[in-house]
Amino acid sequence: MKYTKKIYRALVIGVILSLLVIVIPASPAHAAYDEYIRVYPSSGKIGDTITVDGEGFNVGEAIYVKLYFSPDEAAPGDDIDYEVTTYKRMGSQLVNSYGEFFDETFTVPSTLPEGDEDVSGGTYYIYATIDGEDRIRAKATFTVIAGEITKF
Repeated sequence: MKYTKKIYRALVIGVILSLLVIVIPASPAHAAYDEYIRVYPSSGKIGDTITVDGEGFNVGEAIYVKLYFSPDEAAPGDDIDYEVTTYKRMGSQLVNSYGEFFDETFTVPSTLPEGDEDVSGGTYYIYATIDGEDRIRAKATFTVIAGEITKF
């Protein structure tokens, strides 16, 4: 009887440790490859220049990242032309072998051809997809500053 308890405890500990070995490494490894983009400055007027950098895009592959400017809020995993229907495609950038791109610049547009809408003050989003896909891989926020202060 006393050997049965020891064998049972050893078996339970072995199963728990086996499960931990399988689960724990999966999370940190996945987080190291998440795609993201940075936009600077984070606000500006129509016609101002925006610069976008990105990391974590298909390390080791020669791909292009496509950038979009939109008032439609969506999340990575959503699709351009489905969740994001009003936008302007701003360009594309070749990703280096480390999965990075730097200094992609464009100007804040005055109109958004897809959706036929004028840009006005408020929150806009910059989305990144990879060439050949419409799935959003990364998102950044940009604030369009509109209006002028005049003295009467």
